Amino acid sequence: MTTIAPIVVERLWPMNLIHVLGELDIGNCSELAGAIERAGEANTGPIIVAFVECTYVDTSGLTTLVEAHRSYGRRLHVVVTPESKIRRMFRATGLDRSLSMHDDFRVALAEASHPLAYG
Repeated sequence: MTTIAPIVVERLWPMNLIHVLGELDIGNCSELAGAIERAGEANTGPIIVAFVECTYVDTSGLTTLVEAHRSYGRRLHVVVTPESKIRRMFRATGLDRSLSMHDDFRVALAEASHPLAYG
């Protein structure tokens, strides 16, 4: 039996930081989609989705991110540590080239905060 990842949302006006903890799969990807959608509707600031504490993402989780990218474009930022299994999955699918992907929070926050980040 696997542990479904809780989705934790922090509102750091005007940003929204969404942490995915544990495993992200078909059982909870709708929770992530809802959190991203609520963040996108709440304000026009960046949406940062952090996979720092995530151990697994299946194709439904990847699809959720692709759909969020289609909706929010450059407002959506993803944090994935370079050495993680999740990063390898993003590389294998090409999502690392499509999404605004960052190695750590510091870089993500700096780039997301830049006035020209999502223009």
